[in-house]
Amino acid sequence: MYLVLSLLILSVLGMGYAQQRLVVNGRNVPTLTSSLVASTSYVEIASYAQALGALYAVDIPNGLASLQLADRIMTLAVSSDPAAAARDTTALRVNGQVLGGPAAVNEGGMVYVPVKAVAEALGGQVDFVTEQNIVAVVFERADVLGVRLEPSTGYDRIVLELSAPIPIETRKLPALDAVQFRLLRTDIASPEQLTGNLIRSGSVMNSGGHVDVRLTLTPGSDAEVFSTQQNGRTLAIIDVFPLGEGAPAAATVPSSFRIALDPGHGGNATGLEFEGGSEANLTLTLASQLADALALRGHSVEVTRSDGVSLPVSQRADYGLGQDLFISLHAANIGAGSINLFYLGDPQTPVGLNYAIFQNAENLRTLETDALRRRILLNLVPDLSLGERYTRALSRTLAQSYGVRTNVLEAAPLTVLAGAAGRGLLLEASPQDIASAGFADALASAIDEVLREVNN
Repeated sequence: MYLVLSLLILSVLGMGYAQQRLVVNGRNVPTLTSSLVASTSYVEIASYAQALGALYAVDIPNGLASLQLADRIMTLAVSSDPAAAARDTTALRVNGQVLGGPAAVNEGGMVYVPVKAVAEALGGQVDFVTEQNIVAVVFERADVLGVRLEPSTGYDRIVLELSAPIPIETRKLPALDAVQFRLLRTDIASPEQLTGNLIRSGSVMNSGGHVDVRLTLTPGSDAEVFSTQQNGRTLAIIDVFPLGEGAPAAATVPSSFRIALDPGHGGNATGLEFEGGSEANLTLTLASQLADALALRGHSVEVTRSDGVSLPVSQRADYGLGQDLFISLHAANIGAGSINLFYLGDPQTPVGLNYAIFQNAENLRTLETDALRRRILLNLVPDLSLGERYTRALSRTLAQSYGVRTNVLEAAPLTVLAGAAGRGLLLEASPQDIASAGFADALASAIDEVLREVNN
């Protein structure tokens, strides 16, 4: 089927090109080169990602790049030496699993990735058509197998079941209260019509080789889409929500808050070992002590696990649903008396990006949901600045009241914080501090103060 599609593409594009070209799903992609590594086609990552409909990130100082297409997240080592890149057989990982190489190449500040290795890692097929001197990358078409609307009070959720993972493009027209989600290279047997709490009118229909989901929303509403795998099925989920939902209506501060605590690395293969024990055990003990201390202060607390049994990252993240604050607790080899705090964002420094790529790639051994894309889910405040306010307030309180040295870092969306939709943060402390008497109580007091300050 791939070969037939490739030939069809070529027949449309025409004949007679002497210079080698890259064609992705019928689209010409510039910046193709075979001069970096002998017998291997490379392409600049930004143009390749655009043609694939993928998200990408590059961290040149730390030698890492990432691409996300639907539910597949690929990380790739970046080398400034093309010969070393060609020899690297462990450079490429998908969802945490090593698939092979070669590595990407940093050429004058531009990152080039291997066409064939990346395409196949993301689920595509690569053919070389000698007559046309074309490298053709083709991805399987998908079918929409079902469409359903799941209404809830004040919200709407559209669930589309797909036969295969596909990229999705978003186009918003706020002046018309309209939004369109294009499911690339997808077909639907018959069009569907939609209406809901916040959807004035909607349709799901074929359009030029794709499927368009077109929605007209009530004023003051917005919509976001994310992809997930559930019971072996691919789902595209569109959430429609009112803007500003959840903002305090008055200056009254609640007497209690809902908090979820996530002890990091629940005994899985990524758990770190310290002199005081494994990270799984250290953070589990801290979470239990912190939960008791917060409960004494009147808060409702959930903990993502109660033993050393490993949980999928998506299941841990789901504890953030509907919570006022979600904190993922981790042990790290940092100095005693220091704490690292991470919140969701678009990092401008390589440290935050590198940390996010590492965390996501390692955790993806059990990941069932979209990782690097921010998820705005039903019943959540779509305010990603809230996590930053919590994080900076906690940093200030710990420093001023308890003499703790804090380091606040903006990180690309971390998988485990996805469910909190902006109400989450990740905390790293040294094993010495975690095991010390009074640490959990001091942290609980700081969290209690921060919740009241930020929500006042």
